[in-house]
Amino acid sequence: MRVLAAFFLILVATLAAAGGPVLPAGWRYPTKEELGREPLRHQSPNGFSVASGDFNGDGVPDAAYVLISTTSSGEGLLVRLSRPEHQFEWLVLRTMQLDGSRALFGPEMGVHTISPGRHQFLCIAVAPNCQVLDGERKVVVTQLPAIEYFKFESASQMFVWNKQMRQFDVFPLSD
Repeated sequence: MRVLAAFFLILVATLAAAGGPVLPAGWRYPTKEELGREPLRHQSPNGFSVASGDFNGDGVPDAAYVLISTTSSGEGLLVRLSRPEHQFEWLVLRTMQLDGSRALFGPEMGVHTISPGRHQFLCIAVAPNCQVLDGERKVVVTQLPAIEYFKFESASQMFVWNKQMRQFDVFPLSD
């Protein structure tokens, strides 16, 4: 497991040094200056702008990115997900528009890899399989690394790959 974790770190560092993978049209990487505007980003070597792991369980590293839109004043969570025969696909999991003044400060959201295990999530109307009262917590057990997408000191969501549906399920961690 440690060898796999080291491999992912080397992969992310290599992609970052090389400028990363080619992005889909309409997206760009945030600049160091943009990432530096949020003091809490200094707690991560990549400013919480990249998360890596084998999110779909096929043995090939995947990566999630907080990216900046080049067509609007927005940002998004995009995942570069491995597919059969050494192919990759970009998935746009979330987008958000920022008004003019907020857009000047750089991306508001961060991304982080969550290890497999038991995770509590917030049961709200949009959460899947909630059978407890709105606002209560429920547990999901993940077998694969997951993606945490969060606003600093605020809301957080966990994206978990659903092998049967071949898509990410979303679990609110906080509001």
